[in-house]
Amino acid sequence: MQAQATVAENWIQQQASLAAAMGETFTADMKAYVLAVSAIASGTDTTSTALPAQPTDVMTATATTGATT
Repeated sequence: MQAQATVAENWIQQQASLAAAMGETFTADMKAYVLAVSAIASGTDTTSTALPAQPTDVMTATATTGATT
């Protein structure tokens, strides 16, 4: 399961890069997912038998998205 968590961490990193590039942040659900996957990948969580489901909502806007002139 640690190998699966490592693959999930790669997806998380991609999402983090996109969020940063777009001026957005992770939702609370995504933050919880990151913590859970990280614990599995690092070996801290030894009781989980499956990875958590990826959250539906990953990012939340933190800046105005409208164009300025």
